Amino acid sequence: MARKTVQLTLLGLSLNQVSLAIDADASRVGQIESSNNLLDWSWVTDFTNSSGHINFNETGASINTHRFYRGRFNP
Repeated sequence: MARKTVQLTLLGLSLNQVSLAIDADASRVGQIESSNNLLDWSWVTDFTNSSGHINFNETGASINTHRFYRGRFNP
């Protein structure tokens, strides 16, 4: 059965890097977005999940501000 969501799990956080695990349907194309306020979202990256699980690292991410992430499938 196909999943309708993308699950993100925080793997690690350092001074300027966030590491996330992405769990989603294999072969689906999606994107990761980030927000500082949960209202305005910005594109971070696209992903093609060939195995159902991939890891993603965002370098240059500041830990001095609130930063939220969400994943979604492209239509």
